[in-house]
Amino acid sequence: QSGFLAPDFRTSSRLGFGTTLPFYIVLGPSADLTLAPAFFSRDLPLLGLAYRQRFDSAAVRLNGSFTSGKRYDDNGNLVPGRDMRWHVAGEGRWDINDDWRAGFALARASDKTYLSRYRLARRYQLDDTNTLTSAARVERLVDRSYFAADVYAFQGLRPQDDNGLAPMVAPSVQYRWASGPTFWGSRFSFD
Repeated sequence: QSGFLAPDFRTSSRLGFGTTLPFYIVLGPSADLTLAPAFFSRDLPLLGLAYRQRFDSAAVRLNGSFTSGKRYDDNGNLVPGRDMRWHVAGEGRWDINDDWRAGFALARASDKTYLSRYRLARRYQLDDTNTLTSAARVERLVDRSYFAADVYAFQGLRPQDDNGLAPMVAPSVQYRWASGPTFWGSRFSFD
């Protein structure tokens, strides 16, 4: 059922008194959306969103937030003006057929201090507060063989991180094959 969820209250020396008033919206039997506006006594409001949906052979969970907040440099020092600040994150998985499936994990932010300043990492289940990792995967499992190909991209959130030097792994490939039982019950495998 759609409706308001429990509000969240907090205080911060940077943002002042803050409250988040989440509103849950049922979009259908297998989809929902949560709007989470946050208000602060020393900064402009922030809007958070969380979307979830299950399909016959897939599931998607996405979240994000944005605000037109005060501008800070990478070390957290206040500079003149305002910036559009945001984050987007989520994950999804699709069972393409009985043998193949694909998935993704997404985590990006407008800048290094956004998530920590507004204390959003825990709310949106971004476990690593030093690095955001995005990835895509395709995998195949047939009989006794397994194949997976992954692509990874990273965004460093520490002040000393230079995201122009952040690695991108493309592709990382794994393959494993195992034989059935042979003479005397032995097996062979290849990785």
